[in-house]
Amino acid sequence: MDRDTPPNTSARSPRRRRARRAWPVAAVLGLAAAAVVVPAQGAAATPGPGSYVALGDSYVAGQALDHLTGAYPECLQSVANYPRTAAWRAGLIANDQSCSGATIPDLFAAKGAIPAQTDALSASTQVVTLSIGGNDLGFSAILRSCLAASADGPLWSGEKSCREKYTVGGVDTLSAKAAGVVAPAVGEAVTRIRAKAPNARVVVVGYPTLMPDAAHTPAGGCFSPLTSSKPALPFATTDLDYFHGVQSTLDTRTQAAVRAAGAEYVSLLADTAEHSVCSTTPYIDGITLSGFVLSPTSMHPNLAGLGYQGRAVGAVLKAPRDFQGVTGALVSLGGTSADLQIHVPLATLHTTPDVAAEVNGSYVANVNGEHGWYVWFENREDTRVYHVTVTVKPGDTVRLRTATGAVQVLTLTPKA
Repeated sequence: MDRDTPPNTSARSPRRRRARRAWPVAAVLGLAAAAVVVPAQGAAATPGPGSYVALGDSYVAGQALDHLTGAYPECLQSVANYPRTAAWRAGLIANDQSCSGATIPDLFAAKGAIPAQTDALSASTQVVTLSIGGNDLGFSAILRSCLAASADGPLWSGEKSCREKYTVGGVDTLSAKAAGVVAPAVGEAVTRIRAKAPNARVVVVGYPTLMPDAAHTPAGGCFSPLTSSKPALPFATTDLDYFHGVQSTLDTRTQAAVRAAGAEYVSLLADTAEHSVCSTTPYIDGITLSGFVLSPTSMHPNLAGLGYQGRAVGAVLKAPRDFQGVTGALVSLGGTSADLQIHVPLATLHTTPDVAAEVNGSYVANVNGEHGWYVWFENREDTRVYHVTVTVKPGDTVRLRTATGAVQVLTLTPKA
């Protein structure tokens, strides 16, 4: 099986052992020299300065809050945006390619004088973050079309609510577009990004909560009319939960598409539920006017929101590799034989650290990324399972171990 195998297919490789070494297993496990595994060809090293590339739209760029930076002023990159904060927290240096207004096609094609964002990627890139999709859904146009005259409606365009405006033939067209068009397109973008940066850890970051769900909506809503002096919230109360539902659909469907494409996804919805635009401690600014148009900061993260994004993404990038979601299982085959399994989420398949299996301290197998030393593997719905048959007697200790010293002890379970 190669890395282009569709993640939802189930297959077995020929019964063979494939050796790929990423860290000296014998040194970690205290084994004989014969068990030592040499460094893997192409194995990812600890990311160094300049190896982190940030891609995306205005929610990455930061809409020029605090101070403007970057090679292209029209991209509105902020010195306080999450690539810079996250990079500082993770000990990296950000190569920030994000640009306000960016859509998925802008990742791969120049837009005027602004080059394609992915031109910055190469085989030496080791970390990529991406936030994209809102403009492909039509974020700004939707906001403008859903401005309401009062908390009870109607919209300025005449409809009773935004839900009514975008429901056609009983179908919520915004949620349908999020699920059927935008999310798959993000997944396809991830596949192309991974081809341009084959050794990189790719992390897609979702959007923070914009509008509250019903549980976090204040009694009476949070409507305020448009003025030129302060941020306003000119949205009908019934539309707040509707907007939240559309965003939730985009978040969950994008997460599934990203995982299927072999990358990580970081959802910010749950952690920011209490900091929507209606909150007393918002991470998102309301709407302000600049003349007769919406200002760039309307419905975008404020400085508190940028700070949260930087902390959240920085924590992900800085997190110890450890098992990265890898788990083990030991299934009896009868007698003293057992099927030792190493389960690797497809979302982290190509960035998984070296995870070694041992019986009573003796090395028997390992996986590193999509390679390793094993007998055969199979692809399940969202997991690749590596198998090796081992002999296990009562009292034996079977465990997985990583180079960082993390350990999982496995318990023998009956054959299903």
